Amino acid sequence: MSARPNIVLVHGAWADGHRVTAPQFGLTSFADDTARLRHVLERQDGPCMPSRT
Repeated sequence: MSARPNIVLVHGAWADGHRVTAPQFGLTSFADDTARLRHVLERQDGPCMPSRT
């Protein structure tokens, strides 16, 4: 068994009535992924809700 947890993203879960963005990341480097995330967050209209784990 893998020590790393599985993460399952359920498309559409909790999305009714909310604007949902699911960006793709190139996974070339942490710096590139961070820059991409910042770009996506800057383009959001209004507040962003952090994930709850």
